[in-house]
Amino acid sequence: MTRKKLKNITLSIDANILDQVRSRARLEGTTANEVVRRMMSQYADPASAREAFRSTMMKLDDIHCERTFSRDELHER
Repeated sequence: MTRKKLKNITLSIDANILDQVRSRARLEGTTANEVVRRMMSQYADPASAREAFRSTMMKLDDIHCERTFSRDELHER
């Protein structure tokens, strides 16, 4: 089994944003560190990120809505 060599880095980020990231990560069963690792991996290898996006879209292809929405409904806040 090959272990990846990890490097520590220091980031400066708004405290509120970090709290939100940690909360969401906890809900998703992961960590803020893992979220940053994934984002940096996708940034470093855009082709991989595109493939992940395509794969997700293919999974969603079978989802169909019972009705159509008007433009106003789509943009309602």
